[in-house]
Amino acid sequence: MGYTRGEFMQMGLAGLLASGEVAAQEQTRQPSYLCVYRPGPRWLPGKPLAEQPLREHGRYMLDLYKRGASKNLGVLWDTLHSYRHGETAVQSWSALGDRIKLVHVKDAYKATPTAFDFALTGEGTVPIMSFVDVLRRNNYNGYVNFEWEKGWHREIAEPEVAIPHFAKFMAARL
Repeated sequence: MGYTRGEFMQMGLAGLLASGEVAAQEQTRQPSYLCVYRPGPRWLPGKPLAEQPLREHGRYMLDLYKRGASKNLGVLWDTLHSYRHGETAVQSWSALGDRIKLVHVKDAYKATPTAFDFALTGEGTVPIMSFVDVLRRNNYNGYVNFEWEKGWHREIAEPEVAIPHFAKFMAARL
């Protein structure tokens, strides 16, 4: 079944997995929060995100949590970046655990601290199922989403290709 880009954005992964049809679901309204903070001391002003020392920034954010910065804040765990900086799923979970509120999943052919290039899910080197397994073992009940950065990486496949590919990959393994 083919979908337009707009239909993909409206239905999300849950709709794709529901026998190819959009599942009619009532959504409860939950409050949303925006936290504006000053980047840590290792943040490089004027440098793009790709050139930032994100591991140091992650340590800075974890320190804020430990000092009680806010009990209302949660962590977005981007599994590709954990992997490309040499962290296993177990190590990441051990450091972040119940603070994780959203998980981004994406794959890459090359994933090093200095560079990465996106791959269709399961075709790259990121051990996606090891991250999923850690979430399962720890009874994670938050959100997991597929992140496809076509807006920043024009060279990658269209969302109309990547999103159903991800849905099929995950459906076959869950």
